[in-house]
Amino acid sequence: MYWPKLKVAGKWLTGAIALLLAVGIGLGNPAPALAGPFQQGITAIQSQHYEAAVQAFTTAIAQDDHVSAAYGNRCLVHLWTDHLEQALADCSTVIEQEAHPSQAHLNRGIAHYRLGHYAQARADFTHHLKHWPEAGLAYYNRGLAEFALGDVATAIADYQAALSRDDTLTGLAQANVYNDLGIAYLSQFKSEIAIAYLAQAVFLNQDDPRAYFNYGCACHHQGDDLAALASFEQVLALDPTHAETYLNRAMVRGELGDQAGAIADLHQAEHYFQQQGDTSQANQTRALLIRFQRPAIAIG
Repeated sequence: MYWPKLKVAGKWLTGAIALLLAVGIGLGNPAPALAGPFQQGITAIQSQHYEAAVQAFTTAIAQDDHVSAAYGNRCLVHLWTDHLEQALADCSTVIEQEAHPSQAHLNRGIAHYRLGHYAQARADFTHHLKHWPEAGLAYYNRGLAEFALGDVATAIADYQAALSRDDTLTGLAQANVYNDLGIAYLSQFKSEIAIAYLAQAVFLNQDDPRAYFNYGCACHHQGDDLAALASFEQVLALDPTHAETYLNRAMVRGELGDQAGAIADLHQAEHYFQQQGDTSQANQTRALLIRFQRPAIAIG
């Protein structure tokens, strides 16, 4: 079980928002009391008052105040606040209104991806790349969609393109890409390559529990249970409530002969799965716990 990748995709929204906000800020920065509704929306986003931003951009649209940019920025606020259907509608409007809709295909692709519309997301990211062929952000997100569609080889190619074609990616952004490269290779049972990429992800972002979690999974697949155990312990130091890590660490402890430690981890895993409302996983963990606690019976 790997750490959910939707969080990775979400981290890219900051880059997209910065690009679109530059359009609004470039129009000038009058005092908020004197500004029109579009500028009020920009100011509200900068203050993280997202409900006010939506209201301001809605007013701007009604008053014909930078309408296309207002739709674009309202789309971003909807993405930030997880109103994905509204984000789709706003991005689609921008695409209909503009001959070259800048970041609209990228942001609509992100909304499609979050809704599980992976084929539509891939199409939007591909369209964006026709106009922005060096956009590492689009390559990475298209790779996520391709991986979700089961096209692992193409996903790997896009992750690598994200790293090689865009020199503006920060270390933390690169860590996300290396993390998903590792997951992709691990899904192909190429654990040695996966370990190399996941080690780079850990190096670039030592505060990311996902990277440690996936590195631990890769080490386990490679047969290095001690390294896997150490990596899962790093996860729990950063996120002590992560149920899947307790479950995986229990399996590793069991293989290393530490039955008491495995049982303790299974209790923790069951507790946190229940706390998260994941009844199915809690029940499966409970069944595994019962098997661990059942004494062995000698026959013959």
